[in-house]
Amino acid sequence: MKDLQEMKTKTIKIGDGVGILLPKELRFHTGESVTVGKVDNGTIIIKRNDKETNPWKTDEFAGIDFRKQVDQIGFNIGFEKHVGNEE
Repeated sequence: MKDLQEMKTKTIKIGDGVGILLPKELRFHTGESVTVGKVDNGTIIIKRNDKETNPWKTDEFAGIDFRKQVDQIGFNIGFEKHVGNEE
């Protein structure tokens, strides 16, 4: 396992099962599809099934201030004032 990052976490009871709290640094999202595998008695692997491509659910837009950009442009497309009979 290249670049293994170990972090401590806890298990929690969920119904008749047990869940694992994943630290936010691992960047998993609620409802994300994963595969869980047991390698040996001490090793469990959690792997994402499909790479998330929705940029709103990834960190792709995390550092962008969209409100600031709209303010710099001076109008919000779709919400600008009507000038003539274009309704």
